[in-house]
Amino acid sequence: IFTTDCGFTRSEDGGKTWDNLNFFKDRPQEWNEPLEFAFDPVNPNVVYGITYSHLFKSEDNGDNWIMPTTRYLFDLWSMAVDPTNPQKIYLGCSD
Repeated sequence: IFTTDCGFTRSEDGGKTWDNLNFFKDRPQEWNEPLEFAFDPVNPNVVYGITYSHLFKSEDNGDNWIMPTTRYLFDLWSMAVDPTNPQKIYLGCSD
């Protein structure tokens, strides 16, 4: 999975071809700036992605995305999934 200015893309053939993922389907335009993604260390089909204001989760390797929380998060810049407890997600932000 790779971030672009219009979403996430995924290659399943070692980078020969790339497909746009369904990251922003039915989402407001202001959310359309993906910043980063992280994989669950236990289940590689679980992927988290962030924009400047929201956290997203996919349980099918990026085919479909949900928002685990509808809470607006301010100025997100980075994220990480705890390697020993994938239920913990760390978000970096600025003030």
